[in-house]
Amino acid sequence: MSGRTLARRFEAELGMSLRSWRRRLRLFKAIELLGGSLSVTQTAMELGYGSTSAFVYAFRTEMGCGPQAYMRGRSANLSVRTRLPDDRVSGAKPVARVRFALPRCRLV
Repeated sequence: MSGRTLARRFEAELGMSLRSWRRRLRLFKAIELLGGSLSVTQTAMELGYGSTSAFVYAFRTEMGCGPQAYMRGRSANLSVRTRLPDDRVSGAKPVARVRFALPRCRLV
């Protein structure tokens, strides 16, 4: 099976690209590591980012705020909303749709 065929099948089954799935998986792991008292720098290095700023940029792009602000919001029990990926219309009917919802920062 070619890489492109795998990517098409992956997107048909999960409703998101392999790249998006990997990025969200890394962010789930980042939230877990940050919640376990790892620093932002340690988390970035553990997840394979080239620099702390690259990690912070990726986190902020997806979540709407930086990792420290996100963790402060979680610990202070501030309200967050859940963002679900857009449903994609495809010819193939997925067996099971997996939703990777990441709680986002509420920007005031």
